[in-house]
Amino acid sequence: MNQIKLVNEITINDKELQDRCMKFAIECTKTTSEFNIRNGSTSNVSKLINDRYNAVLAEWAVYFHVIQNGGSCQEPDMEIYEAKQKSHGADLVLTDGTELSIKSQLRDSVNRVGMSFLTMKWAFNSQKHRRVMYVICEPNNVFKVYKCGALKDMIKGECKYEKARATKDAFYLTIGRN
Repeated sequence: MNQIKLVNEITINDKELQDRCMKFAIECTKTTSEFNIRNGSTSNVSKLINDRYNAVLAEWAVYFHVIQNGGSCQEPDMEIYEAKQKSHGADLVLTDGTELSIKSQLRDSVNRVGMSFLTMKWAFNSQKHRRVMYVICEPNNVFKVYKCGALKDMIKGECKYEKARATKDAFYLTIGRN
């Protein structure tokens, strides 16, 4: 298991930001839902929208964590890309050039399969040096932000979702001692 450390708990109550994130999730899903259905993710469009909504709010939670701790970085990318031109760049880049991958998971998923995240197998080599920030999306717009380390230093496990095993790597996490 990969040990992680809770570094912050962020509540996002900004209605304007929530609305922007929902609009982003809906528009993004329009451009990529066929791809997600083909690669076995899900055919449930409302789930795709909800997952994207929480994922982009998780990016904002990490952004706020960085700012609160005296760091700086660009805001999360909320541009809509065509399915074949989707951005695979870092989710956030600190001003010192450190690239962050933000991996988020809903609380009900944590309860079902444990603290974990998936990456596309083909993307591992291009993303392995990025630092991972893992976020649990709790009810009531609460986001628990965890620091994980570099993806290359994390141990892969077998994906619990049989449909995704051929295309995705799974990483399972445990909370380390402070």
